[in-house]
Amino acid sequence: MAGRQPSGVYFTSGGTELVLIDTVTRTRSVVDVRLPAPAIDDVFAISPDNKTIYYGAARAEADIWIVERK
Repeated sequence: MAGRQPSGVYFTSGGTELVLIDTVTRTRSVVDVRLPAPAIDDVFAISPDNKTIYYGAARAEADIWIVERK
């Protein structure tokens, strides 16, 4: 998953961290931000002014119930 900015910088979200990849200098920088949940690959956008990154996250929980018949 990647969102492209006009400046040639790619924003990618790999699970729980946000990474900037500059295609000109070929440098990779991890952004110091704590994401509340792992990102979903297909839910990602950058605002038109390139100042805000939107991403979707998912957290799943499950309960297992054991029932005995008497």
